[in-house]
Amino acid sequence: MTSHLLQTIYIYAGSGVSLVALNHTVYTLKKLVGSRYELQAIGPGAIKRHAWTKNAALLVMPGGADLPYGKHLNGQGNKQIDDYIRQGGAYLGFCAGAYYGSKQVEFALKTPMEVVGERELAFFPGLCKGPALAPWDDQSNAGARAALLQWEAPQGPFAANHPFLTYYNGGGYFVKVNRYPHVTVLATYRATKPPKAAIVEIDQGLGRVVLSGVHCEFAPELFDGSDPFLLPIQKKLIPRDGDRLALMAHLLKRLSIETKAP
Repeated sequence: MTSHLLQTIYIYAGSGVSLVALNHTVYTLKKLVGSRYELQAIGPGAIKRHAWTKNAALLVMPGGADLPYGKHLNGQGNKQIDDYIRQGGAYLGFCAGAYYGSKQVEFALKTPMEVVGERELAFFPGLCKGPALAPWDDQSNAGARAALLQWEAPQGPFAANHPFLTYYNGGGYFVKVNRYPHVTVLATYRATKPPKAAIVEIDQGLGRVVLSGVHCEFAPELFDGSDPFLLPIQKKLIPRDGDRLALMAHLLKRLSIETKAP
């Protein structure tokens, strides 16, 4: 889909979405798309109605907790999203939004936070399993990391096999991606042996989907510098934030979103 000033990037803001993740998502999108698109929050009630799809350039599903997403979108809401994508739309999911866009989810197995189940959208037709890098802590950012990723796709913002850093907290990886010919691995976690798929692109009908286990929408300048878990991550990420912005701009380009120079 090509961009016009009247087109809208919709950012899901229903129950389960982390306010911090939502703020980072809006901040980074504003930085990259400027006035080319209207940015608008959208809730489950509006999703279930068809009107939003008429001017939608992209639907973004931010991080948070995906069980409430399903509680409010299962059935009619997910059908509207799926129809929109198959008819030429675009979906970008970060962390919980990536879990939600997968057919099966396994999160924090054998812990009190365990989440296991199937999801209706099933853009990625297999299992998204996590956390990929560190145990999840729902009381703090102890599980956060400056994740080292490697670019894998032939076309991209970096040379082949280029490593880059971005924020991570609780995200998953995509299991046995080679089984699915319509799924392209864009980046892998370098810390896992063997490297596991961290960001994937999926052809879905006439549309396209990008799912990211990492929070490349998180801008390190917005981190809480008083948080002992975030401060060392912030110091690692700020000097290399140009890579993050280049990555985000490229992911948006793959979804037919025009950006300005980061």
